[in-house]
Amino acid sequence: MKSNFKLAITVILGLCLWTSCSQAGRVLVVRIPVKNPLIPDFSRYSAILFFDLGVEKAAGDFDPKPAIKEFFLVDLARSLQKEIKEADAPFPANPAGQYPGTLLLSSRVIVDIKSRSIIKDMKKESGKKGGGFVSIESWDVTLEVVMADGDTGETVFQKKYSAGRKEADPQRWEFHFKSLFSELTDRLATEISLRKERLEERFLLLKDN
Repeated sequence: MKSNFKLAITVILGLCLWTSCSQAGRVLVVRIPVKNPLIPDFSRYSAILFFDLGVEKAAGDFDPKPAIKEFFLVDLARSLQKEIKEADAPFPANPAGQYPGTLLLSSRVIVDIKSRSIIKDMKKESGKKGGGFVSIESWDVTLEVVMADGDTGETVFQKKYSAGRKEADPQRWEFHFKSLFSELTDRLATEISLRKERLEERFLLLKDN
């Protein structure tokens, strides 16, 4: 919706400029490179260190840490075309000057699971349908990502991503976590990709002598 609105405004402005200066001059349409200033410039850093700040979860035997590390150390590194190494020390309280030329990347995952019973139609052995209580879970997964400059200690990126599922089978813990975590990391990767240079059109008014 926003992109369509911006396109419409651009077209209207272009037509207005073209109409107003058709006799006094010419309109030149140029394309200029633009980057999203809210996303860190990863090319500035010679190294990226990943700090896993842990997983807060309510229940389940599945260990989500391998999936988390695979995304940040493998998938994200491939997307950025830069090596990301796992830190061997806790995230520093004051990182200023401790990691020159390094981007400090940290993540925390929060899994909130609530169980409840509902009445659901079930087919009995006799073939007749009847109601019975079944247990289901509602899931909410939050991914917190913080990036800090290892020279200045300044936080250069900080955001939370959340996704949920209202009715989940209690027996499929691994499936629910991986599918929701994948949804969150897709959103993070998409936002990071906006840092890549893109072209936007600008209108220039050229006056004839």
